[in-house]
Amino acid sequence: MDRRFANACAGQKLASCPCMDSYAPPELRPETRAALAALRSVMPLVQQRVGATEVREKSPNDIVTGTDVLVQSRLQHVLYQHHPDVAFLAEEDTPSVAEDTRRMWLVDPICGTSNYAAGIPLFAINVALVEDSHIEAAAVADGGTGELYVAERGRGAWRVDSSQLARFQVNSTNRLVSVDPDNRGGRGLEDFPTAFAVEALATRRWDVRAISSTVALVYVARGG
Repeated sequence: MDRRFANACAGQKLASCPCMDSYAPPELRPETRAALAALRSVMPLVQQRVGATEVREKSPNDIVTGTDVLVQSRLQHVLYQHHPDVAFLAEEDTPSVAEDTRRMWLVDPICGTSNYAAGIPLFAINVALVEDSHIEAAAVADGGTGELYVAERGRGAWRVDSSQLARFQVNSTNRLVSVDPDNRGGRGLEDFPTAFAVEALATRRWDVRAISSTVALVYVARGG
């Protein structure tokens, strides 16, 4: 699950406002609740930085820590306990999911590993449910703050509080935009993050954020 691909798919303006309504929403999907349980189970590992000093390079400008590996293993264990019928595909694994797999978890144990390894609290733990090639639900943990967020296709996105959900409210006038240029180069889709960042800066229309983690998309979506 290369970050260049993730950013190419998500590298677009997300308009919202910082206000969020609190209310009793419809019941979340069981899979969404399972993703939240999995995220909660790994936060102690992340916050205690277990394995954070065990760093190796996967490819130029792309590292993995011992924490990534431990978090991924724990996520897989908890998700399997809740839904053993759902396949599992994660960044630190060799892809082994069949092409015709209908349902799978798509996981990035630490998005923003370079930030995490350097002690910069800007990273996320991402879990998404893919059904018939569409992302139907997702849960994100902000590694720096411990805050949790969920979204379900067609229903909305929320910050998770202890007893309620605070819904994101869209505002089309918001000018925040997340960019993540990539110095590894490439052509076509692989070059999209860099080309998008250059265009966003050149137009001088947007309030640009560059955080090197998909946690930036949460910040943009909530308006700050």
